[in-house]
Amino acid sequence: MAFNINDFKATMDRFGGPARLSMFEVEIAATSLDGTEIAPGIITTRDLRFFCQSVSVPGVNLETTTYRPSGIGFPESIPTSSTPEALNCVFILDNEHRILTFFHRWMNTVMNVGSARGNTDSGLPIHQIEYKNSYAASSLIVRHYSSTNVFNSYEFEYLSVYPTQVGNIDLGWGSKDTIATITVNFSYSKMAYEGFRNRNITNPTFIQ
Repeated sequence: MAFNINDFKATMDRFGGPARLSMFEVEIAATSLDGTEIAPGIITTRDLRFFCQSVSVPGVNLETTTYRPSGIGFPESIPTSSTPEALNCVFILDNEHRILTFFHRWMNTVMNVGSARGNTDSGLPIHQIEYKNSYAASSLIVRHYSSTNVFNSYEFEYLSVYPTQVGNIDLGWGSKDTIATITVNFSYSKMAYEGFRNRNITNPTFIQ
């Protein structure tokens, strides 16, 4: 069957057209697993989502091993486990340094990486690690929105989340018109994607 551009366009239109990478938001829970507020008084969860410039949504991977059913011949692969990929976000920095303060303070509640002068605001002795329930956010949700229907979104949810790295900032006199950003890498214990849920995708705006 020959390719028909009209059939292609009609099919794309029927499903709302191509998805746009720029239609998203990232929402980090304001409290940890035990209910402790994360970096209180710095920035609200609602405001924080406007500063996330980009996010690398982890893929879904299966580790496999090969075997030969009859001991010889063509090998087959079988799944053995699932390996999570990294969850990385890039945040725009503000002139009041609230974004930077938020993530540096959050990191320091995981492990006191501050100066050797003694305790910091986290209350931890130098290089001591806190219990996970007190520093891991209950969830981080990425919502990818439709560009034609704001009520339609696909959710990627990550549970028991905490930052493992707050990236470096390259300052320079030649970067006058460059917006400052930081990359934050997160660890998570579980993920729940919209497609994992056993329910029909219904959207009367797109699907007839």
